[in-house]
Amino acid sequence: MKRKIAYVLTLLLAIMVLGMFVVSCGSGEEEKGLVYGYIAPTADTWYQMNIDGFILGAEADGVEVLVYYTDMDVEKELAAIESLINAGVDGFCIFSFNEMGPVAAARSAAEHNIPIVVADSVGSALGRGADIVAAIDFDWTEMGKTYARWMAENRPGEKFFIMTGTLESVPCQRVNEAMISEAEALGVNEFVGLRDYSYNPNEAVSIAQDLLESGIDFTILFIMDETAGGAVIRMLGDRGVLNNPITVIKLVSQ
Repeated sequence: MKRKIAYVLTLLLAIMVLGMFVVSCGSGEEEKGLVYGYIAPTADTWYQMNIDGFILGAEADGVEVLVYYTDMDVEKELAAIESLINAGVDGFCIFSFNEMGPVAAARSAAEHNIPIVVADSVGSALGRGADIVAAIDFDWTEMGKTYARWMAENRPGEKFFIMTGTLESVPCQRVNEAMISEAEALGVNEFVGLRDYSYNPNEAVSIAQDLLESGIDFTILFIMDETAGGAVIRMLGDRGVLNNPITVIKLVSQ
């Protein structure tokens, strides 16, 4: 719950900054209702809570929000950016699933003098000198290290397998790299493999079922998001192996 509240508050702050930027750039024309946009990969819990927080802040200021889901598709993401630009929104936020999405969005927005906020871009837009209003990020590296420390303290000697959202996602890469390197440094838990499930709960369940039949020696399963994690937990529970012997660690948004 603390993480959810902190993230919503951060989004509210970003909306306030976005709103101040829009007001400061006003042309003095007759006042009209503002419209913001939000681009997200899917309606997965993690993304939807970000959208809900953005809409909460926008509605408090009487601002309409247009939401576009990209289904983890680069072409759809670019089309969503173009749609918001063509709609003449007064500002928008992008929560991308790939490193270049925020960069492309920031460049297009700058060309049309539209302020933009980027979420979970791990500095990809800022690192390329993009003109943005705000960047909202977690310390994904520290998060990965925290998972490794928890395993060492609570499941010493057990082997772990990582199910990551996508291989292209920089947050996923940061979490994976930090978890693996920290586990190696601690020397308590052995990393035995990694698979990506494209943030698809059904695919996550299928992969987890395959792992159970694979003969791979592991008793800890890390899953990168809450929705897929919940689906896998239900499957493991149905098969009678949840916490006996499989422990699930999942990233949660509440």
